[in-house]
Amino acid sequence: MICRINIFLIALMFSWPVSVVAAEAARDESPVKTVKIVLHPMGEPRPALKYKLLPSYIDLKPGNAALFYNKIPAESHRFFADSKMWEKACDWMEAPLAELQKDDVRKTINSWNGYIKEIKRASLCESCDWQFTIREDGYAVLLPDLQEIRSYARLLAPYARLQIADGKFDEAVKILQAGYALGRHVGNESTMLVQALIGCAITNMMSAQIQEFIQQPDAPNLYWALTNLPDPVIDFRSSFEAESDMFYLCLPDLRDLDKKEMSPDQWRVLLNQSIKKMCGVIGQANGMTSELVSAFSTVILLEKYPRAKSFLIERGWPADKVEAMPVCQVIIIAALRQYDEIRDDMFKGINLPYPEASGRSKKWESKFQEIIRSKQEILPIASMLLPAVSAAKAAEARIERDIAILRVFEAIRLYGAAHGGKLPDKLSDIAEVPIPNDPMNGTAFIYHRIHDTAILESPAPPGTNLESYWLRYEIHFASKGK
Repeated sequence: MICRINIFLIALMFSWPVSVVAAEAARDESPVKTVKIVLHPMGEPRPALKYKLLPSYIDLKPGNAALFYNKIPAESHRFFADSKMWEKACDWMEAPLAELQKDDVRKTINSWNGYIKEIKRASLCESCDWQFTIREDGYAVLLPDLQEIRSYARLLAPYARLQIADGKFDEAVKILQAGYALGRHVGNESTMLVQALIGCAITNMMSAQIQEFIQQPDAPNLYWALTNLPDPVIDFRSSFEAESDMFYLCLPDLRDLDKKEMSPDQWRVLLNQSIKKMCGVIGQANGMTSELVSAFSTVILLEKYPRAKSFLIERGWPADKVEAMPVCQVIIIAALRQYDEIRDDMFKGINLPYPEASGRSKKWESKFQEIIRSKQEILPIASMLLPAVSAAKAAEARIERDIAILRVFEAIRLYGAAHGGKLPDKLSDIAEVPIPNDPMNGTAFIYHRIHDTAILESPAPPGTNLESYWLRYEIHFASKGK
C-alpha cells in the first residue's frame, strides 16, 4: 500500500523536525505497510513486577532443559508428524481471536495441554546444554532436534492466543514466559548461527502475541516486563565467535602452517587433502576422486601461484624466502592468510551496536565482492564458507526493535491512564517511564500525533529494503466502553 500525505499533513510538515520530513518523503516513495494498533489506557500493575516474561530466579529448578525438550516427541511421533495439524497451528498464530474461541478450534488447542505442560517444565531448568558436537564435526554437525523444538513455539503461540481471547491474561503471560525461555535456550546456548536464528524465530512468535495481548480491554500493562527482558534477548556473540573459527574446527591441520617445515611432496598432499575436505564441507565431495583432486590442484598451481607469491611478498615476506618455498606451500599459506584477513574484516565490528555494525558490514561486503569479481581470492574459502553475518546481525537487531516498539506501546498506555485517555503529542511528553531508542537506527523512533491518531515509525536503515525493514504503526485509543 502506498501511503499518501494529505494537505493537512503537508501543512504540519513545516513544524516537524527535518528527520521526520525526510522520513515521510522517503516513505511516500515506497510501499510501506501500515499496522493499526488499538490500545486501552492502563497503568502499571501493583506490584510493578507482578508480570515477568522469563521465569523468576526463585522458580528455576536444577536440570538440563535440553533433556526435557528432547523427550517431548519421544512418545508422540504421530502427533508431530501430522502436517495438517501443523498447518492449522500456523494459521491460528495469526487468526482473529474469535476464530480460536470456536468449539472445534478450542478443543484442538486445549488437547495440547500435555505438551504445553512439558515445555513449561523444561523452560524452568537452570541450564540448557544441547551437547552438539560442533568442535568435533564443525559444519558437518547434525542438528535434528532444532526444527522439532522450533515447532514447540507453534504450539505455545496459539495456546497463549486462546488465553488472551478468553481474557485469561495471567495464564497467557505464563505461556509467553515459557516461549521466551525456549527462544533463549535455543538461541543463547548456541555455537552456530542457525541456532541463534531459530531462537530469534521463536522469540518473534512470542512478541507477536504480546502485540495482540496489549490491545485487549483490561490487559495488564507489560512495560516493565518487557523492559526487564535481557538486552539482547538472543545474544549472537558466542555464535559469531564460533562461526569465525568454524573453518579451522573443520580443518585443524591448517592452523599455524607458516611455522611448519615439510617437504614439497608433503605440501602437495596437504593441498590435495584440504581441497577435498573443503569440497566435503560444502557438500560436493561425492565423486571427488583422487584423480579429480589432483587435476583441480594442478589448475590451482598454474592459475594461483603468481597471485599467492605476490600476496605474501606484499604482506612483508622476504621475496627470496617466498621464491625458495615449495609452490603448494606458497598457495596454502597465502590462501589462509588471505582468508584470515577477509574473515577478520567481516567479524571485527560485528558486536558493535547494529547501526555501527551495519555500516561497516556494507563497506566490507562491497570490498569482498570486488575481490571475488576481480578473481583475487587465491582459494575460494571465504566465498564458499563464510556465513551471511550481516543478515544475522539484522535479525538480532530486529528482535530488539520489536521489543522496543512494544515498550513504546505500553508507555503510551501508561500515559493515557495518567492523562484522561489522551495520546501524547510527543514521545518526550511521556514522563512516567523511559522511552527506548530504535535499535535499528540508534535514534529516537519517529512519532507524531494528528487529532486522535498517532503515527509511530521505524525507518529502514540505509541500504536495506524499505518494504521489509520500515515499520509504520497507526495508533488509536479505543472508544470508551469498547
